[in-house]
Amino acid sequence: MGDHDRAMACVRRANELMSGALGRPLTQSWLAVIELNAENPTRARGAVARLEELSRTEYVDPLAIAWIQYALGDHNAMFASLERGSEVRAPTMVFLRQVGQFLLREVHADARYEGLIRRMGLPAAG
Repeated sequence: MGDHDRAMACVRRANELMSGALGRPLTQSWLAVIELNAENPTRARGAVARLEELSRTEYVDPLAIAWIQYALGDHNAMFASLERGSEVRAPTMVFLRQVGQFLLREVHADARYEGLIRRMGLPAAG
């Protein structure tokens, strides 16, 4: 709706309420996508770099990183993150079909998406 400042304040408050490692990567993803919508791609790229660095020492859901990469238009990096999510059996990957419908809308036409869905054994599109 264009109220980026309010959206960022809400996500920051959500991060405070979720406190801890489980909330931070997810809220960093949300903030990065809001930054992109506010036409600030530099901060979104910084969030990807921070999350990738953090993932070297603790678990960061690859889908959180993939979402930012998708929003940045870097579909190759996004698919690499999704493949990593499949390899490590990230819990959120079971929702990949739904995520594709609502967050990663442009990937349906890419053969890599359906290939990943198939390899993971998720139900075919219906």
